[in-house]
Amino acid sequence: MSMLSKFSTFCHVLSCIAGLTVSVAAHAVGNGGNGGAGGDAALSNSVAKLSAITIPLENQDYALCAVAVTFNFNGVAYTKCKKMSGNSLALTHEYPGPPEGDAATVNALGNAEDTYMVSTYSPPNISGHSVYRCIGTGSYAQCNGGLCFKNTSGKDFPGFQGADTVAADEIICSCPPKQAKIYNVWGPSDCPTSRQVFDGICGKGPKKATFADGVSLHVGSDGPPITLIAYTKLYNKVFQTTHPLPKVCKRPK
Repeated sequence: MSMLSKFSTFCHVLSCIAGLTVSVAAHAVGNGGNGGAGGDAALSNSVAKLSAITIPLENQDYALCAVAVTFNFNGVAYTKCKKMSGNSLALTHEYPGPPEGDAATVNALGNAEDTYMVSTYSPPNISGHSVYRCIGTGSYAQCNGGLCFKNTSGKDFPGFQGADTVAADEIICSCPPKQAKIYNVWGPSDCPTSRQVFDGICGKGPKKATFADGVSLHVGSDGPPITLIAYTKLYNKVFQTTHPLPKVCKRPK
């Protein structure tokens, strides 16, 4: 088995843990907003639950895939992400070793060898992106915990070629596609007025269609939009920052 295949397989093992849903109360959201009646209490509850399954990574190189779009091939959602350095949050992802550890251990090992890094979370620039509230069967890419291959930077990669080639400050990460009935994804900042466009961003459709080779998915998370919003809120709390919370788009009537 090639090194890429081994890492892709391991990525599935790590990221399957990321399917843990942060259970939260119903959260009223609408286009252009990020809260509603009772929103503060629900958000605080979500942050508390998220903090129990995440760890802070301080001053480490990592990949940020939050607002990326994938290229699916052979059951893996390959994602062009940004290479970052600094503080981030990771789902714990217990690592059997050697040495035993978690996502921070794996990320440190990869960076020490200069061969790979882990996709974790820090607040993306929300000036061009919003969180989409997706209801109904559809798919997204779960990238928190994905393994990213440093030898892909500055080169063409299947699905990312020509004008869309992987830049020197970008990296390809291996993420599992996930299907859900209530989930959220990152998408363009302007909320669509067309249901067809909205459903396309949400990756609506059966697994056979949305997991197919050549299909593109948006990065997201299981559960309601507050799940992604809680990541930024928790990041601000842990690292004492003031990143703004993203707005939420819902399907047009």
